[in-house]
Amino acid sequence: LRTIIFVFTATCVYSVPGEYSSIEDNNKFRFRGLTSNNTEDFGAVSLEMTSLQAYPAAVCNDGSPSALYFKKGFPWSSLWLLHLEGGGWCWDNSSCLERERDSPNLVSSRGWPTSRVLDGIFNANPVRSPLAHAHKAFLGYCTSDAHIGNHSSDGRQFRGQAVVAAALAELEALGLGRG
Repeated sequence: LRTIIFVFTATCVYSVPGEYSSIEDNNKFRFRGLTSNNTEDFGAVSLEMTSLQAYPAAVCNDGSPSALYFKKGFPWSSLWLLHLEGGGWCWDNSSCLERERDSPNLVSSRGWPTSRVLDGIFNANPVRSPLAHAHKAFLGYCTSDAHIGNHSSDGRQFRGQAVVAAALAELEALGLGRG
């Protein structure tokens, strides 16, 4: 029996204020006064991108393929964490144009990084997260439809439903549902 935990919030917890932070000038990371070049020294987890281009309907507003970020948990773990990134929506041509201008990563995957370092509920330290041993996935948000749309309008795709279905299919291929 496998368990999957869905997390759908407006933002992903990237760090615990005052405990973990990126120091941009020397690309080191600090946790409670300690410094390291490796974020995973403190439990933050790096998830690698898996494109959903094999699923033709799983596209962002601009038609670019959506993507899932994944890190395999412990082999014995039956827990799966899937975080659906939040980010609002657009509802007419004007609001979508504003979104494209102000938040391009929320309408296209073209500028997405190949990996994402996440902390909080994603943390690999069992003292800091009850899901430390879980298989972890982060579904990027670029459909502007609260992950539920299945429509196109004004040359834009609103395919959140297909993106979530593709992400679940990809996770199944990675082991979700196997006893």
